[in-house]
Amino acid sequence: MNSPSQQTRDWMAAAPLQVQEEIKRIVSAEIREGIDKYAQRVLKPQISFERKSMADDVMQFMMAMEQHPAAMKDFADTPATTLALANMLMFGDEKGFKQGELNEMTEAWSMFCQSRSLEHLVEFVDGAIDSIYVILWTLNKLGIPADVCWNEVQRSNMAKLGHDGKPIKDPDTGKIKKPEGWKPPDLFGLLASAVSATTYVGGIARHD
Repeated sequence: MNSPSQQTRDWMAAAPLQVQEEIKRIVSAEIREGIDKYAQRVLKPQISFERKSMADDVMQFMMAMEQHPAAMKDFADTPATTLALANMLMFGDEKGFKQGELNEMTEAWSMFCQSRSLEHLVEFVDGAIDSIYVILWTLNKLGIPADVCWNEVQRSNMAKLGHDGKPIKDPDTGKIKKPEGWKPPDLFGLLASAVSATTYVGGIARHD
């Protein structure tokens, strides 16, 4: 079994660069005393966070900022302040002090369509990523299992293909048809189940 010092070196080698730099800054005054204790408390949890999706990335940020998610079962009692913040982040405020990420993305897209410039493309991508981030923040905050819902929509979309894995087209119109027996995503069923199935692991809502 590796010694605590060897474990510390192993964790340091595997850590993201910014984490390594932070470690070096903090432990400069405690080179000999407390370094292994610090690694156990701070570094290892950061390395062990399992990144599964963009929703998990946003959840990691939320937990670091102490913006804990609610349980799905409490969605009807979501505080008005949480709803107002989500609304402002996505759509802006009524006084125009904050435009909102979705509005900024729409504006950037319109400008790119007119100019075809890299500058406006960058602005659109920035707005699109920020929009995805605040939407996932809102879903996480409400306790909605975003990844589970995504998988259900993906299943439904892929089920539109034929047995050969290709879209089914009407021979006369060329319009893509849904195969017989196709069903839309059952988001209502998923969310209804999540209301009673929400558990917490390390303060993070899980919907297994």
